[in-house]
Amino acid sequence: MQEVIMTTEKYYQHDVDCHELNGRIEAIQNDGKSTRIIMDRTVFFPTGGGQPCDTGTIVTPDGTSVSVVDVQEDKESGIISHTIEIDPSETDALQVGMTVTQKLNEDRRRVNTQRHTGEHILTGAFIQLFGGANKGFHMGGEYVTIDMDYDGKKLTEEQVRAAEKLANEVIWANLPVTVSTFPNREEASVMPTRKPVTQDGEITIVTIGDLASPHDCVACCGTHFHRTGEVGLIRIHKFEPNKGMNRIYFECGDRALESMQSDDTLLRSVQERFSAGSHDLLQKMDIRDEKEAELRQDCTGLRQYYRDREMARITSLLHRDTPDFYQDSFTLVSPDDLLKLGFAIMEDEAAPALMALVHRPSHTVLLFSDGSRNCGALVKEHAKSLGGRGGGRPDQARALMPNEDAVEKFIESLKE
Repeated sequence: MQEVIMTTEKYYQHDVDCHELNGRIEAIQNDGKSTRIIMDRTVFFPTGGGQPCDTGTIVTPDGTSVSVVDVQEDKESGIISHTIEIDPSETDALQVGMTVTQKLNEDRRRVNTQRHTGEHILTGAFIQLFGGANKGFHMGGEYVTIDMDYDGKKLTEEQVRAAEKLANEVIWANLPVTVSTFPNREEASVMPTRKPVTQDGEITIVTIGDLASPHDCVACCGTHFHRTGEVGLIRIHKFEPNKGMNRIYFECGDRALESMQSDDTLLRSVQERFSAGSHDLLQKMDIRDEKEAELRQDCTGLRQYYRDREMARITSLLHRDTPDFYQDSFTLVSPDDLLKLGFAIMEDEAAPALMALVHRPSHTVLLFSDGSRNCGALVKEHAKSLGGRGGGRPDQARALMPNEDAVEKFIESLKE
């Protein structure tokens, strides 16, 4: 590992719109698991402050291109390392002292910047309207989340929608987004931040709106647009209690629009299925639910009637002549219905030593025993060799067979 005695210049702080930059390789590190490059300056934002890192490529003077898959900053030294994917045969293409071209994945940077700037706008909206404090921020694969703390109080639907509306009004107003850098905490303290600055060293403050009366002002290391209008849109998906706070799930910009379009397509499909408009969709769904509940109740009654009838039929047969082994087949009820039927039969005084109830549609055999034979052992002994599977207890077991022929052979094996 080469010694590194410099701090990486964070070019993304100077120009968030820069997507391509030349940089000199200061060190190449390889621990046998990954290869990392350290350069004198970088356009790549490292993971931090709730924001994922940039990705992209590094191109050498001879045209060799390697992918940048992870970017991390050592907070103590300020050195930023770029983890790359490189073929072992191409490692000599990168040399310390070489000037290479850094190229961002522009779509990823744009989405992350929309999401991070949007987080400032939405947090500011909640604080402007209801006070409180943002105690958590995360950019996930599906949502961006913030955790708003109101001393244990829960936000209402009306409050969340009011904050969403104000946030979008701030976007439509196209307010300036100002990034100010200070050499230390003392000088940064002149800014009207929503929470005290606690970190030491160089401080970056992001302000939404007028510096004298900002919509939001906070220390932040992420990437941000120059004006709020570039965020485009903020959409809150849901909110829920989380560790005594209120977790808000939302999206910004491109992703917010995509989710709205997807949800609109889904809504139209549901409306078509129920022959309903947005004004009566829930009413028609309630009617469908009521009808389904009635059908389920009717079905439950019919299944019970069928089990009672079969119980009477089978016990009548058993009382006339109780065999050691009894088998029967069914198609109109489920295996679970047969399980209830089987247990009921085995409680009768004329119960056989071993009984097999077959559910023909699923090739399922349910075994019941009075204790003289071990059902679980029988399934283990005979079902597997016929391509079946299953198991159970000594008094009851289940075998799932691959076909009708295997069912018949399994039944025959029980008679031996």
